[in-house]
Amino acid sequence: PKISRGFALCVGAAVVASALLGYPRLSQSLWEDEEYSVRRCIVGGHRVDGDGQVRPKHFPWRNTLWNYSSTTNHVLQSVLARLSHSSWRWFAQPGGLRLSETAIRLPSYLAGILIVPLLALLMARFGFPWEGAFAAWLVALHPWHLRFATEARGYGLVALFILLGCLFAVAALNTGKWRWWI
Repeated sequence: PKISRGFALCVGAAVVASALLGYPRLSQSLWEDEEYSVRRCIVGGHRVDGDGQVRPKHFPWRNTLWNYSSTTNHVLQSVLARLSHSSWRWFAQPGGLRLSETAIRLPSYLAGILIVPLLALLMARFGFPWEGAFAAWLVALHPWHLRFATEARGYGLVALFILLGCLFAVAALNTGKWRWWI
């Protein structure tokens, strides 16, 4: 179905609202399982040398990819967060043990923003564009979405991939082409 300009503007405003409402949470301190996962799988920890100096203890990539013994690691989130945080460290060049909560949360935040238009688009594909725009606003303003879409865990990515999978399934059923199933 054809998407109207009003629909696009309404959904675009919901995307902006979601981005603006989630942005202040990016720089907040890491919470419980976020901190635990970041310390065990993404950034690493610290060690105290014999002379009392605190030194960073960086983990190899295998901890990011396969560490399930000590944490519930959301692997894709951990990989994207580590890449984001490594990029931040390369650009900012902070000293010592400094880390960026914003860089660590950035992949989930971006996924959470993308959820808003994808939900509206999915509803439009089912023939309910204005209901999709309304759903986009509901998601953009919902407290649970705002929390989980900015948390340094994989929940935002999971919701994004669910919507993408549904969109691909609809495209596969409508076109009959195998590329959408793949």
